[in-house]
This record gives sequence, C-alpha cells and structure tokens, in this order.
Amino acid sequence: RAVGDRSGEATTLGNLMWLWKDSNASVAVFYGKQSINVYQQLRGNITGLEKDVQRTFLHSVEDAYRILADLLITQGRLPEAQAVLDLLKEEEFSQLVRRSSSSSDTLPYSAAESEAVKLIDQLATIGRQRGELLEKQSKQSLQASETEQLNHLEEQISAANKELRGALDALAGAQASAGSRAVEVKTEQNLMRDLRELGAGTVALYTLLAGDNPEEKERSESAAKTVKTGWIILVTPDFRKAYPIEVSNLAQTVFSFREALRSDKYDPGPLAQQLYRMLFLQTSAKQKTTLAADLDSYLAKHQQKTLMWSVDGVLRYVPMAALHDGQQYLVERYRNVVFNKASRGSLKDRMSERWTALGLGVTEAREEEGKEFPALSGAERELYAIVREQGVKTGEGILPGVIRLNKDFNKQTMAEGLRAGHPVVHIASHFSFNAANQERSFLLLGKDHLSVGELQDMSNPFEKVELLTLSACDTAMGSGNGKEVEGFAYIAQFLGAKAVIASLWPVSDKGTEVLMTRFYKFRRDNPQMAKGEALRQAQLSLQHGDAKEKKGDTKSGQPPRAQLAGSAGARLDLPRFDRDPQKPFAHPYYWAPFILIGNWR
Repeated sequence: RAVGDRSGEATTLGNLMWLWKDSNASVAVFYGKQSINVYQQLRGNITGLEKDVQRTFLHSVEDAYRILADLLITQGRLPEAQAVLDLLKEEEFSQLVRRSSSSSDTLPYSAAESEAVKLIDQLATIGRQRGELLEKQSKQSLQASETEQLNHLEEQISAANKELRGALDALAGAQASAGSRAVEVKTEQNLMRDLRELGAGTVALYTLLAGDNPEEKERSESAAKTVKTGWIILVTPDFRKAYPIEVSNLAQTVFSFREALRSDKYDPGPLAQQLYRMLFLQTSAKQKTTLAADLDSYLAKHQQKTLMWSVDGVLRYVPMAALHDGQQYLVERYRNVVFNKASRGSLKDRMSERWTALGLGVTEAREEEGKEFPALSGAERELYAIVREQGVKTGEGILPGVIRLNKDFNKQTMAEGLRAGHPVVHIASHFSFNAANQERSFLLLGKDHLSVGELQDMSNPFEKVELLTLSACDTAMGSGNGKEVEGFAYIAQFLGAKAVIASLWPVSDKGTEVLMTRFYKFRRDNPQMAKGEALRQAQLSLQHGDAKEKKGDTKSGQPPRAQLAGSAGARLDLPRFDRDPQKPFAHPYYWAPFILIGNWR
C-alpha cells in the first residue's frame, strides 16, 4: 500500500482470505472484503479502457469474488453474498429497479470489521513512521527526541496489536449465540395464553438454528468443526412440540431460493419444495410425525389458519408464503406472519375498523450521504392509488388521508402527519441500511434524510400507527447474518407501531402497486378482516391471476431487472418460468416479497 502497488495489496489480502478460510471463516471474510474493495477501486480506474480489457481483468480476479461469496453463504450472510456476486455483473441492476438502495462500488463493513480496518490503518501509519526512524538509525545515531519518539511508537504498536487481536477475535463472535435464542424460546411462558386469546387456528412456530457461530463449535484435534442442528418449535394453546430441521446445505438452499425469486425469469418451484421438505417433512428417533402432518391434524377443524413465525438466522430471509408442498404454495393454506419480542406487547390489540392513511414518498433521483438513489417513477402513482386526498382529483385512492411527496415530505411534515393519528402510514421511498452503524441507517426524505438514531430520539413517533408499510427495496434486509432483517421493523414497533409491512427483495413498480392496492381494498371492503388475511388474499389474487395489468401498461410483468437477471437462474440450472399472459403477476417475485411483522389482526 505504501508504494502504491494496489494490485499486490489486493492479491495479498486475497491470500490472507485463503489462509484463514478453513480455520476462521469470519476473519477470512474480513480479509476477503478488503481484497474485493481494492479490486473494485482498480476496476473503477480502468473504466476508460476497452471492454475486452476490462473483462480480461475481471476474469483474472473473479475467483476471489466467488470464494468470498461462498464463505458468506456458508456463514448465512446472504445479503452480503448477493452483493459480492452483484459486483461481478457488468450491469448494475440497482440502477434499473424500483426501490433499490444505491449499492456502492465497494462492500460495506460490519461494526466489528470497521473497527479492525481502523486498527490496521492505524498500525500501517505507525509502522511506516517507525520504519523511517529505524532506517535512519541504521545509518546514523538518532537524536534523543527521535529515540523517545521511536520508543513511543513501539509502545503504540504493541497496544494497537493487542487491540487488533481482540478485534479479530470479535469478528468470530459477532453473531449472537443460539443459546440466547433458546433462552428466548423457553422464557415465552405466556405465549400459549396469548395464542388462545388470539383466536382458534393460531399457532406459533419458533425456528432455532445452532452451530451458526464459533461459540457453538465442537473442538477436535484437527480443527473446529461446526455442529449444525436446527429445530422448529410448534406452540399451540394446548401443547408445545419440537421438530428437526434438515440443516445440511440450508444456507446454500436459502441463498439459491432467494436468487430464483429476484426476477420472474426462472421457476423457483424446485427450491421452494426443497426448503419445504427441509422444514416441514423431517422426523427423528423421538419425533415420528412431521410438522406438516401435525399442522394438518391440529388446524383441520379451523377455517382461519395462522402461522406466526419467529424466525432465526438465514430463515429470516425466506418468504414462508412462497414455500411449496408439491401441490400448492403455503400462502394457499395458511396466513404467514412474523412476530418478535417487540411484537408481543401489541399482538392482542384490536385495530380500527375504518382506516385513514398518511402517504409519504420520493419519486426523484437523489444523492444523500454519498449514495446515489435512482428515481422511483411509480411511487407517485402508487400513493395516489392508495390514498384519497380531499379536494385532490389526481387519483381515486382507497383510503382517505393526506399525501406528502418529494419536497413536501420532510421531517416536519412527517412529524405533523404522525401526530394527526392516521392508523396507516404508507412510505414509498428508499431505506439505506448501514451495517457498521445501524443508527446511521436512514429513510430518504424529499429533502434530507431521517436516520434511525433520530427516530429513536423522538418520543414514540409511531404510537398511533396500526400499520407502517415500507414499500421500498430490501426494507427488511441489510448486510449481516439475519438479525438485520427485522431490525427496522423492531425499532418501529418499539417506537409504537403495531405492525410493519416490509420487503425482502427489490420489487417491481407494477407488482407493488397492484398488491398494495388490493391489500388496502380488501381491508376497506371488509373492516372486520385481519390485516394478515387481507395481505394473504391480495397475494392469492396475484398468484391466481385475478389481478390484471391496467390498460395502457406495457409488458410490466417483465421488469427491467428480470430482463437482465439471467445469470442467477442459469448458474443454478433452474427451469424457465412458464409465464401465463392471463396471470401476469403469478410469479412469487411479485406477490411474495412483502412480509407482515407484528400485530396481524
């Protein structure tokens, strides 16, 4: 680095990734990220060269990208793996897809990784100063002040090395242990009573994955071997029961499933069935019946069937509604909703029968905090399709309320709208996740932005909100090992929101507008209908073909990203999706990305 040999620096960092990958995957990822980020800077410097030259360079270094992606998948860090593979692609899909946070040209670091990078940079600077003094000492005597400086530098190096060792150790222990997850499950003593009050046909499903971090490794003489186990704990008003999960290649299967869902070109059915088998059809020496069989038996007499999922690790990235039992999707049999600790206080609260809405959105391309955010061309049409403003004839919205768009969407107008007490807040804007410092994650406003830290400083801003809908790209996602999936939803619930709808992958304009309008219409026309059921009915209407493209629409069923995203399906050897013109939104790409977290009533 000191002599400007960036290629040599990237290669050395890549070699360090190789060195660590079998003994400490977290440290290997740390060095791999640095290597890729240097390669990305080198790629940026050759943009003026011929395409053939650029492709030759990329081909020569792509193994480093793939090794890093494989390490991340093995650790269950799927969003980061996707980001690495996306960097390999010549086209930047994020600039073509609605609601996609601007992906930078480099990989973000977690808080633990950022700390280690800072220490390495500090060591590099101190080491360079020490080297200069040692070189001078080899040629002539140092002055007293220089000797004192050299001693001080060596003390600094010792201290920094100690901190660096601690930071590298912290990388491996950055994930919370499955033990704490088990404690969470065991301490939910009141859940059975809550389920009884929530109504017949409601059960909870806790997923528990062990062996996702080095604290749960079985030590052997050769190396640390990860112990992989997984369970689904079924909780009903009457009993609890545990079922094994097939965890072999679980993270890889989840990753492949999500890749298949990121466009409408390929059929995710084979992977949807594989995941269903891994979760629902497992038995053990002590558990002779499957989860699928027991759910069928227990819920058979109930017309309304609700599965409340408390998901763990990589399973947070799975839209449970899109799993397939070989005959039908799970959404066709059950409501699938998500809950967490923050949800428990308001799960049983009754909702208003008549909703009004606050619609907030940004349509314009923007740069904020050094990130480029593409225009959300469909946000305005979506908001006016949902919210009907008095005296405004722009659209025929479903719910009465107010809309604040672009420059009219700022911190003050948002605060005023929240104080007005609209039960529904629908936001069509970008959300930027910051893995290194989650408080610096932010919601893009029409002017400026609102950080998570600022939100938490406010006094229960969402206390009157029954449903906060975030129709933006990856609002339930981030760069981590799964916990960030519910991160923003958790904070929103902690700050008063009864429920949150968020997306698990980049969504299309047309599909989102159709899904959301049908969701709100089902709820408006049936005030007694649960939110979870309204979302399910909206999803079914897209899947079954009841929802059609509007007149004048072009082939919106094939979003720009789907036309480019052929590499994922080809790499996974998936069959092509047989698109029915009479069912333009039947692919799960359109109806499965949104999850309901919290109070589903």
